[in-house]
Amino acid sequence: MYRKMKEAGCELIQFGVESANTITQKNVHKNLNIEKIKNGFKMAEEVGLKTYGTFMFGLPGDTKESMEETIKLAMELNPFAVQFSYVVAYPGTLIYNQSVENKWIINSMPDGTEGVIKPSILPNGLKIEEIEGIVNRAYREFYLRPGYLV
Repeated sequence: MYRKMKEAGCELIQFGVESANTITQKNVHKNLNIEKIKNGFKMAEEVGLKTYGTFMFGLPGDTKESMEETIKLAMELNPFAVQFSYVVAYPGTLIYNQSVENKWIINSMPDGTEGVIKPSILPNGLKIEEIEGIVNRAYREFYLRPGYLV
């Protein structure tokens, strides 16, 4: 499939990994297999597709340790580009319903944009500074690696 995509003119493929932690994934009904993710990145790159990985921090079930796992996975996958995001709890979604039920919502998003620039929920006793700090650090560690800069 990747080869056919490349032949058709595709240059980049985006993978919504979200989290490296299986418990966190199950909490948001993601249930990915990390080995399959690694294999998907590898196969895409082997045929010349650039890879783009998206990862989220502050998901239900996330802890400092699980967020560290996610950064480690992003480094290991070594995509062409990454997006490290805060969780945005949009009304009508599973995460929104979980957040309302557990009183995790810390800001409302009437136009859906506030959560892009700051966390919208704080699950599991996480602090806003922890999530903001880990997102900022993840970007620095990923994009300022000597091998990436070269």
